Amino acid sequence: MLKVLIVDDNALSRTELKTMIDWEQHGFYISGEAGHGAHAIQHLEKDEPDIVITDMDMPVMNGTALIDYIEKHFPHIRVIALSAFDHFEYVRHSMKKGAIDYVLKHQLNAGVLLENLEAARDSLLKYRSERDKQKAMQIEILNGREALRQKFILQLLEGSLTETEQWENNLIALDIP
Repeated sequence: MLKVLIVDDNALSRTELKTMIDWEQHGFYISGEAGHGAHAIQHLEKDEPDIVITDMDMPVMNGTALIDYIEKHFPHIRVIALSAFDHFEYVRHSMKKGAIDYVLKHQLNAGVLLENLEAARDSLLKYRSERDKQKAMQIEILNGREALRQKFILQLLEGSLTETEQWENNLIALDIP
């Protein structure tokens, strides 16, 4: 199950989101809610969600600032931006910073919410898969480098490397002091 944080200064909007779908049936659960971006950051630090659904126009810290913070400190978290306004700068900024979508609240319904949550899940799974592949490749590279070091040292001990330039280059390439 993926954790979702709902951020909106309007309690009624948060309640509507929470009751719009059967979250657990679709593989999500609401891990918390916040009334503005600064409160959301406190939640992010304590219990890192997978997805943040945020309103854009809020007091204290708006959605734009929250999205910037998430991009900088939690790039793996997926964001869905909501707004009551079709404000071009909000749309542009949220999409530029990697939001899954920018949804107008009056157009939000169960289908639109599920579509965005599933897009966020797909994006998150792709991100995690790529991250895991990179980690596996790094481990393979380290293991391969260690095997090359051992082979080189064995060749040195056996005396099978006779050219000074060759073993000096290997010392440098394999980072052997």
